[in-house]
Amino acid sequence: MTSASTRIVASPIALRLSTSSRPDTVQELAELIQSHNVTYIRGPPKSGKTELALLLRHHLKESGRSVIYHNDWPPPNKDPRDTRTACGMLIEHAQDEGHEIGHTDMFCMDVFWILDNVHHTYHEETFWTGFIRGFPNTRYNGVCLLAQQGDPYFGIDVLSFDPFASHDQAWFQMQQRVSIVPKFDTPNSPQFGLYFTRSEFNDYVHRFCGHHASTLSLSDSASDFVFNLTRGHPSAVAAVLVVLQQVVDLSRNVKDSCPFEKSRIQEFLDGKHREFFLGLRNTPFGETLPSSATLDQPSIACLREVVLKGSIPWKSLDGGTRRCVQEGWLYTDFPGVRTCPDDLVCTFPTPLHARMTQYLLSTLRRQKWISMH
Repeated sequence: MTSASTRIVASPIALRLSTSSRPDTVQELAELIQSHNVTYIRGPPKSGKTELALLLRHHLKESGRSVIYHNDWPPPNKDPRDTRTACGMLIEHAQDEGHEIGHTDMFCMDVFWILDNVHHTYHEETFWTGFIRGFPNTRYNGVCLLAQQGDPYFGIDVLSFDPFASHDQAWFQMQQRVSIVPKFDTPNSPQFGLYFTRSEFNDYVHRFCGHHASTLSLSDSASDFVFNLTRGHPSAVAAVLVVLQQVVDLSRNVKDSCPFEKSRIQEFLDGKHREFFLGLRNTPFGETLPSSATLDQPSIACLREVVLKGSIPWKSLDGGTRRCVQEGWLYTDFPGVRTCPDDLVCTFPTPLHARMTQYLLSTLRRQKWISMH
């Protein structure tokens, strides 16, 4: 990179250059919702949950279904005089859209509920043990839950309270749980995920590079590398493409001419090109990453362990692990085909998250060494 690369900033306009309607994923998700009463999608911040929810709403409406999309919830630490509840807000929303509904009618409505940011309701146990657990299984209605974190089995976040203390908690079967990527080897698991499939990734890259304002193109090996680096995480894909585009725009280095090669991207990730990492941080994806200002020592210890080992067992009583999961820096899931609660592990949402965290930790280590000398 040249000195001009210090000006790399991921423009919001650039991030909107390309879009993807994800027709195959949306179709599979719609079929899943109509086959099961409740579908539960978990994913880290800025991983495309809201975008997928809105695409699903459009698809269901185009199919003649009645749909309510809701993403506004009572705050966990609301004023005691605030009597709003999650169910109450859903009823008000439905009434605002012309539905005649009360608490006893919520299960009877021919409506598909798409409930986004539902992790903000984890403190409201009755919402999960009542509305979610009791929702009927019919072809005429259903619930799609989208959350940043939470327990794969129960939905209710184990960080909020102990779900095992209640015998009436919701329970999600394997076929109801959509993870960040498909679990092809796990029986009954949905064969699609929250992240882009390879074909959706290819479509996104094609739209981005084909835009009249873009001069970026990727070699086949570079495209493979970016997909594996991001695992198809929508915001991560956008961030990498935007920064590579601006490298091309700002650099006079012949190696930065198109098509971009895998080896050049690997050079940027070796930790010596500070501007590349700063460029990624100046994107919506970068806003979800830990920083020197947000980290504490328990979190640093946890992240360092995951960088070294790839994953660690879920430790609900460990403060550092809890914080990293709450912030979305780590993602909890089951390794391979194992699905026992004791097998739950914490890992990075993508290899790019791991690279960015590793770079941050090395920077903090150097700063500490400098301050001591």
